[in-house]
Amino acid sequence: MWHVETGIELYTFLEGEWFEEAKKKKDGNISNIRTTRPIMGLVFSPDREMLAVSTLGKTRFFKCEDQTQIEDIKVKNSYTAFSPDDTLLIHGLTAGKIEVWDLTTREKLTSLDGHRNGLFQLKFSPDGKTMASIGGEGTILVWDWDGIQKSSPEKKDPLKQFKDKLTSITLASSERELFAQIAEYGKNPTDKEGYVSMLNQIIQDMSNKLSVRLNATLVLAEFYRENGMTEKAEELIQKTGFVTEDAWMVLGPYDNAGGIGYDTAYIPEDITEIDLKAEYNGLNGTVSWQTCTDDTLNGYIHLGKDVNWCVAYAYVTIISPDERKVQFRFDSDDQGKVLLNGTEVLTNPNSYSAEIDRYTVPVMLKQGKNSILVKVCQEEGGWGFYLRITDEDGQPFDDLIINRNVQN
Repeated sequence: MWHVETGIELYTFLEGEWFEEAKKKKDGNISNIRTTRPIMGLVFSPDREMLAVSTLGKTRFFKCEDQTQIEDIKVKNSYTAFSPDDTLLIHGLTAGKIEVWDLTTREKLTSLDGHRNGLFQLKFSPDGKTMASIGGEGTILVWDWDGIQKSSPEKKDPLKQFKDKLTSITLASSERELFAQIAEYGKNPTDKEGYVSMLNQIIQDMSNKLSVRLNATLVLAEFYRENGMTEKAEELIQKTGFVTEDAWMVLGPYDNAGGIGYDTAYIPEDITEIDLKAEYNGLNGTVSWQTCTDDTLNGYIHLGKDVNWCVAYAYVTIISPDERKVQFRFDSDDQGKVLLNGTEVLTNPNSYSAEIDRYTVPVMLKQGKNSILVKVCQEEGGWGFYLRITDEDGQPFDDLIINRNVQN
């Protein structure tokens, strides 16, 4: 991406991205080679807030403001265009078909036949009523876009679709992925009021499903936070009882080969005051306490991707106005331990995917500052944990102060 007036290069996308592909050699043997995937199309959304980059097999979306990648849609396309109202995405496939996708629900609405040899370009008329496509066979087709929209299956109600999916989901990880999709949509909604209304409706209609209510509340809080409504966001976060991502300091990784990490104290685990400036010998060299890099507000503290057989610690301090009995509601992926003021209060010896409130234990907070140390062992797959602090009925407190990313 270049600045037109100054000629300065602003940003490089997808630099150095390589893929392993299996190729058959002349002798009949199969070998893997490193290759790149050519970029087939670049297009800005009409509101100029997103850039879609199409490669074979995938379309990626970037925020124009800071060039951060938003999400991917997997589709075998060669060209991409946005509809004039930013609600639909039009994919031209290498075989010549044109697919129309709903950007809200991420579902294909219809397919258009006409070209026989790929699609080179798509353009809309200034009034948005006509679409023209250029095919690899040398044909230009002109489409009645109003007619296509009218003949396409009616766009699904996002609220109904999300609720249907949430009702059928059984895995916590799948629910997190769906809410991640809802959160991404919230970063560039066509109707902000409608988006807020949808989340509030999910919270109201599915109040009997705790994980859905909590996830939807945090997604709404993130929307408020990104739109400058900090007080509203903090109020919603407080209502969940989660110790959220921005509160934790993280240390690691350490070795968990053969599961040795669960019973190995890589740091003094029973101390009440942790020196956040200290350095330790980790799995890959010297490690020190770092601010948690998980910036997805969903209460699930993600400790790393594409890493296996490791251990990490997470630390936070909480100030209580008085001595009080509370509940820690915890789960980890995989094995985990929770220590309060140097005392082990909760353990999870299992290797399941983490779920909200799987383990509950009553603990006593002292008046003033309390230290919480969490240890999570990773085998394979997901790596992270949940921690909520509530009363015995699962309701959060409104007077506990969480020290967010404050180093000693």
